Amino acid sequence: YINFITSAAGVTSRNAFDVRVDHHLNDQTTLTGRFSYSQQLATAPNCFGNALDPCTAGPSSRQGRSGVFNVTHSFGAAKVLSISYGYIRGGFSNPGSIGEFPSFDPQQALGLPSYMLASGVKTTPSINIDGGYGYIGGDSIGGQGWSIARVVHEAHQLLGNLDQIHGRHEFKYGGEVRMEKNYYFQPGKPGGTFEYDRYGTSQLPTSGGGDAMATFLTGTYYNGWGQYEVPLRPTTQNFEYAGYFQDNWRVNDKLTVNLGLRYELPLPRTESKNQQEWFDPTLPSPLKVASLPNLVGGEV
Repeated sequence: YINFITSAAGVTSRNAFDVRVDHHLNDQTTLTGRFSYSQQLATAPNCFGNALDPCTAGPSSRQGRSGVFNVTHSFGAAKVLSISYGYIRGGFSNPGSIGEFPSFDPQQALGLPSYMLASGVKTTPSINIDGGYGYIGGDSIGGQGWSIARVVHEAHQLLGNLDQIHGRHEFKYGGEVRMEKNYYFQPGKPGGTFEYDRYGTSQLPTSGGGDAMATFLTGTYYNGWGQYEVPLRPTTQNFEYAGYFQDNWRVNDKLTVNLGLRYELPLPRTESKNQQEWFDPTLPSPLKVASLPNLVGGEV
């Protein structure tokens, strides 16, 4: 046995700023705007110092942006209109350990078959060696599984409100439109995963013997599991609409009645390229069973 000991440090940097502007256009109109930005870059320790390192998810990036713009206009002392628009976008991305070595070509360096490029992800296989050859990160050698990811959330919101005082009544009217969008990409192990145990080099596989490292070195594959994935890249979004009316009625100096109605309509989430999977209970089934004719139901 050879003990391998190393030390390394992670590096993280973060920048953020806010900008706000208030402008008094005239006695009736006021404008307000704000924009916020933050970004964090981090590099985790790389245990082996190469592209087949299982310790790191590579140089990760986290970013957040948000902004709001508001217009307030007064139609005299008894009527005020306010319109606001808000926006927020945030997410993170990890390229995997190979992200620190942009010139590394896994196909040329490792002799991987060309179909590995069909995943659209530049990565290396994940290799697990059992039997005391402990996993440093999620794996023993190669890209760490589920470490490659890119997730983005985005939301837009438009609000309009009118406040009007009439006698003992304060009427409020308003509406809202909101759109939310999500992009999610996290392949498990797009470069494939391979597990080696002692049974591949055991003379009596059912009763012991063998060694997982010997199985790996001889390339013998027994009783393990493998996986190769071509991941999805869905972008989903949905709209929500809402409107309301409210009457704050001051009946007398001791009694105020608040009456109101709000209606909200959230629409179903859709995929930007119309590639969602769903179950259609009326779809003719491809299954043909003599005793059960006319089966229906299937995935679309």
